[in-house]
Amino acid sequence: MYALGASGNYTILSKVRMLTKPTGSNHTVLAYKSNHAYSGVNGWNMMITGGTGLYRFVIGAASKALLFVGGAEQASAPAGSWDVVALKVFDSASKRWAVCMTNGKRSIPVDITGYDIGASSTPFALGTITNSVGAATFNLKDFSIWNTALPDQYIVNYRCENGIAANDPMLTNLIGYWPVEGSGTTVFNKAPNASDKNLTANFPLAWTWVPGADCSGGSSIFISSTDIVPTIFYWLNTKVIDSWGLEEMRGLKTMKPNL
Repeated sequence: MYALGASGNYTILSKVRMLTKPTGSNHTVLAYKSNHAYSGVNGWNMMITGGTGLYRFVIGAASKALLFVGGAEQASAPAGSWDVVALKVFDSASKRWAVCMTNGKRSIPVDITGYDIGASSTPFALGTITNSVGAATFNLKDFSIWNTALPDQYIVNYRCENGIAANDPMLTNLIGYWPVEGSGTTVFNKAPNASDKNLTANFPLAWTWVPGADCSGGSSIFISSTDIVPTIFYWLNTKVIDSWGLEEMRGLKTMKPNL
């Protein structure tokens, strides 16, 4: 389940918050459907590189050369901040391609034509594979797998979406969705028709609430006591005469509603 196979379009999409990042030549696997982090890889894994702190996907197939998608072109956020990381697999010009996106920025496409990705019996899992080179502390949120190449703008908007809504226009293409919610050792798969596809940890899980990305945006205006009188006059559409000696509130024009 969740192999990318030898044909078809897919997207692997997740919010990632690195609390610590691997260093030096150590790299950390964050999610995988592969038998190994590097050696004789049959499948795919999502990885953050040591030193540079960049995301990439490692792709391998039996008797095929190892491929790295991403890991050079896209910057990740500082530790403690949320990133949106995606792998898009798509057909173009009679070939099959893979591209990594980090916070909306695309990597150079990699030709994966002829690769049967993830045909091994290794199950899909969230977290670090046992033979990962390095260790790091991280959170995953809204990890999803789709049987289509999602539009770039959908991936960009994913950062500030509060999960995947029941009326999402791409919902019929959602084949795996783990908000990373659960109970005990079970992580729920909330994709449509995904019954009996929950993940089960082989160790006790400690569940806690984690804040999402800050998507408030906009600007704030703070009003001091000396601003109160001119503010009242402004909202009443009363002209303020300079000789009154009241302070000017230029910022109010950005806040006034259309009445």
